[in-house]
Amino acid sequence: MEVDISLLLAIIVCIELLLWTVLMWGGSKKLLLSRIYKAKVIKCDTCSYVYFISSNITFSRCPVCVSINKLL
Repeated sequence: MEVDISLLLAIIVCIELLLWTVLMWGGSKKLLLSRIYKAKVIKCDTCSYVYFISSNITFSRCPVCVSINKLL
């Protein structure tokens, strides 16, 4: 059985592209899953609007009524 060299090269290139695509997709999926955001749910004392803030903030400003709320 004789295999043409161009067919062999095309098969090798396709296999490499497939492996590269799988590795890149798997790497980006791990990168996206590794990002964990810590957020707090805050209810405004003035207007009772519920919003999210970062966990390292002491004071927050309500986006609706613009009042400042202190976190416990």
